[in-house]
Amino acid sequence: GTESIDIQVSIGQMTVSSATAIVGEIDFDFSDTVTLPNDAVITAATLASGTFTLSLDNQFEIPFDLSIEMPNLTNEFGTPVSFLLDTPKQSQVSDSQDLSNHTLTPGDDGLGNQTMDLTINVHSSGSGTELATLAATDSISIVAAMTDLVLESITGIINSTTVDIPEETFSLADDSGNLLDELRKVNLTDVELELTVRHSIGFPASLVLTMTAEDGSATPEVLNIEFD
Repeated sequence: GTESIDIQVSIGQMTVSSATAIVGEIDFDFSDTVTLPNDAVITAATLASGTFTLSLDNQFEIPFDLSIEMPNLTNEFGTPVSFLLDTPKQSQVSDSQDLSNHTLTPGDDGLGNQTMDLTINVHSSGSGTELATLAATDSISIVAAMTDLVLESITGIINSTTVDIPEETFSLADDSGNLLDELRKVNLTDVELELTVRHSIGFPASLVLTMTAEDGSATPEVLNIEFD
């Protein structure tokens, strides 16, 4: 009467490769920050042209919709750039938006870096009353790209910038080494060169020009021209 049979059953860690079920509503938000180059401390910039493209690849057997907003990038009415993509199950969709005449007002991450913020919401109403099979390898991928970005004007502080102009040579003689016809008529002792700088920028700059004789006998002439 005291004898018995004990049965113990244990299941170790299971890894599910796929599951079939009625999937409920899914909703989650996340944000990201893009660091902008620090060539200039931009207070505001007007875009002459540019295209923002957003693509969504949904591999799940349930539909998703994606909304994204960029508060640092506004249109002519002051409304932030936003996208809304409805993606059926197991499909890819993309959309693009022209950024001409938009205004870029960068944020600050507190470390002196200029940033552009992205606020993203991913939502799915689920599978409704139908069963859906979700595999462990299924995923949602989001690709955002900003191309052909040209700034029309910038308000802010432009950092020091140096541009190297390629070396240029010119000769007062023809291919055979003789002085040009116009110069052979006079006794040439020296040459006066005229340099004209035309610009329309709103801050001072300087141009350094070095001229060296071909035979190297003369000391190079260095001109430092500053202009407003």
